[in-house]
Amino acid sequence: MIPLLRNLAADNARPRVTYYNDATGERIELSGSTVLRWVNKAANWLQDEMDAGPGTSVHVDLPADHWRAVYWILATWAVGAVLSDDPDADIRIGLDDPTADLSEPEASLAPSDITSQPDAFTAYVDPAPEDLAVDLGGAQVPYAALLATAPRQTPRVLVTGDLAQTLLTTYARDGSVILLRNEDVDKRAARLLAEGLPLA
Repeated sequence: MIPLLRNLAADNARPRVTYYNDATGERIELSGSTVLRWVNKAANWLQDEMDAGPGTSVHVDLPADHWRAVYWILATWAVGAVLSDDPDADIRIGLDDPTADLSEPEASLAPSDITSQPDAFTAYVDPAPEDLAVDLGGAQVPYAALLATAPRQTPRVLVTGDLAQTLLTTYARDGSVILLRNEDVDKRAARLLAEGLPLA
């Protein structure tokens, strides 16, 4: 298990993803155990159905503000594959996209094609520190970056930039992320206050 996932497993009851969708009125909290379960299902699909492993490129073609993107990014790293922004990557995960290798539903409660995958995951090949983990527009990050230790703290972070980088830095520090989809900006101040975040 990669260090980011070990952090989630160590305190698996605490919320690790808080997801708002102002178009539907949803507010969903995912605990560490729930995030891990989805990561494991996605990683099993990547490894067993698509033969993904170190060197495989995966394009997570999901909106960065959708909660499903979180577990696909982490699952890509769990199998040692490379997260890529190239739509012609070896594997493409889409949202309501029948042309993708796997298409996730937009609706949070709609069933995913990976639901039947096992809840536990063991990588056939553990990622090596020198393996490339992220290749986004020429910004290449070796897997060693995922193994770096960081001060243990519990930050809550509103995702406003690159989701993969935010997950890396936040979960390495044992934190949690907040995603705002279809945001009603008039609600932001009250929402940040309710979530214990400083006003942006």
